[in-house]
Amino acid sequence: MGDAPRHRSAPHRTLKTGRRASRTACPRGASHDG
Repeated sequence: MGDAPRHRSAPHRTLKTGRRASRTACPRGASHDG
């Protein structure tokens, strides 16, 4: 069970940074993500 919350934290952090970077790097990718 300890591994579950830890794995969830990883994708959550990437989503915040990826969304911001995707918008600046590729606005088209952001539209696909959201």
